[in-house]
Amino acid sequence: MARRKDIVAIVGAGKGGCMILEMLLRSPSVEVRYVYDSDPEAPGMVLAGKHGVICSTNTTFPELWGNKKISVILEVTGSEAVFRALGGIKAQATSLIGAWGNRLLFDMLASENRMRARLEEYQGKLEELVTQRTKELQHTNVELTNKVTQLAEVNRKIEELSRHKTQYLLRSTHQLKAPFAAIQSYTDLLLGGYAGELPGQAKGVVERIKQRCDTLSTAIHEMLQLASLQTEESSDANMRVQNLNVLLREVVKDHQVLADAAGVTLELRQEARNVRARYCRARMHTLFEVLIKNAIDYSPAGTTVTVSVSRKDRQAVVQVRDRGIGIRPDAKKKIFSEFYRTNEAAAKVSEGSGLGLAIAAEIAQLHGFTIRVRSTVGRGSTFSVSMPVHTQPRKRKA
Repeated sequence: MARRKDIVAIVGAGKGGCMILEMLLRSPSVEVRYVYDSDPEAPGMVLAGKHGVICSTNTTFPELWGNKKISVILEVTGSEAVFRALGGIKAQATSLIGAWGNRLLFDMLASENRMRARLEEYQGKLEELVTQRTKELQHTNVELTNKVTQLAEVNRKIEELSRHKTQYLLRSTHQLKAPFAAIQSYTDLLLGGYAGELPGQAKGVVERIKQRCDTLSTAIHEMLQLASLQTEESSDANMRVQNLNVLLREVVKDHQVLADAAGVTLELRQEARNVRARYCRARMHTLFEVLIKNAIDYSPAGTTVTVSVSRKDRQAVVQVRDRGIGIRPDAKKKIFSEFYRTNEAAAKVSEGSGLGLAIAAEIAQLHGFTIRVRSTVGRGSTFSVSMPVHTQPRKRKA
């Protein structure tokens, strides 16, 4: 059953009211039904008229008198007299937000606008850059058919493009952190009662803004993490020989609460014990964390996620197996690509950046390890990570 939309009325359609109206018109959970202003040519009145919203210059607000269908009235004029008048005519269940609360909302919306503009600018420039470089490489590849000596130059250009993209991503994402932190601070202030107790409907709106902030914060963190991995040439500085079983026990324990909350059984099968391999502990912790969290997220309640470690010849093999939604055959080749999510994954878990498996693949590549996936739609997936086993030399008898 679809959620009922919040009905909103805006009093004051100047520049600030127009910006708030513009943002609310894009929200699928809000219906702006009335806009009031003494000036029929105010920008908000013009915009409302274009979208079929009822506009009125009647400052007695007859449509608002005891109207129980209205969820929130936004008083944007800043007039104390208007605020008192609205408070006297509104229905008891209708929330009334005055100029101070609207200023905070205005600041949050303005910050969101700036952030969206930067993201769109970055996306456009990146797509333009990739398209331009792709055309150059396609033209070059035709000429390289019988020119083996030029292959090194082509590889250099590809690497340069990748570095340029990664550096641009790092800079752009860092620039997003400051305005994004401001949005999070505003929502925390509102929810913490700094502006007074929020009316019911207004509190729900701010809570939804905070939820979106948390999702975007995770995406920004993952973008920075992926960009950092892509600028590394190897993990040699932090690699050492370690016990793989100990690391897996730690990661499985860290995700036990998440599995319990999802109604999923999480088990560790140590088919081989005291398996030692050379790796960066922090990086491999992240890799296994991605695989295990994905397995839990995409598994139905009542099923089991199995993490196993075994040895085959001179290779250690770690497998994460679930009984979840599975992956289509045509999607397997793209599953480790940046920002890629299947339609089935998006339907199961709506929030997600599509960067987790790309991060896992980058970590495996830095170590020289192999990561693979086997999957059947509707029956689950098995992700495998293979790495060389480190054997300690036997001590010679005296």
